[in-house]
Amino acid sequence: MKRILPLLLVSCLAAAPAIAQTADCGALLGTYLTKKVDTSGVDKGVTGRTLLSLAENGSAIMTDSAQGGIKGYQAFGMMQGVWRCEAGGESAMRFHATLVDFSYPDGDNPDAKIARVEISGAVDATSGTLKGRTAINIFPLFDDPFSGKAPELVVNYDFEGQRILVTPPNRS
Repeated sequence: MKRILPLLLVSCLAAAPAIAQTADCGALLGTYLTKKVDTSGVDKGVTGRTLLSLAENGSAIMTDSAQGGIKGYQAFGMMQGVWRCEAGGESAMRFHATLVDFSYPDGDNPDAKIARVEISGAVDATSGTLKGRTAINIFPLFDDPFSGKAPELVVNYDFEGQRILVTPPNRS
């Protein structure tokens, strides 16, 4: 019994949420397919798609159609981090996520970078539509992206998307 109790305590702590949620966040949980629209003046119009997943334990992941690298930007990996939610009114749930990402060196940009990705948005609980804004703050690889130091580059974009739902199999 003495050996089981510490293991049980460790198991309970490991299952604790990454961020304490301040509201009923059920309407936000899931994975969303979004369209990105540049608002930083760097690019114009729809610039790509993302998949954003918000999990019940407070973790968040995002993948991006531009991860392989596009003109003017280095290739980069999947973004991972945490999120929290707040009541946003009668039919919307607001959220904020902070993710971290790494870029990969290439011929034009020989130095890898680290990025702090800040995402704020809301989900309409009735329609499932997700809307918001993303700010990508890019730093030298060994800088602390949470130090308050100004980033080398900031890229902003708005996004809109829908929750991905399970599609019933075609029974024809």
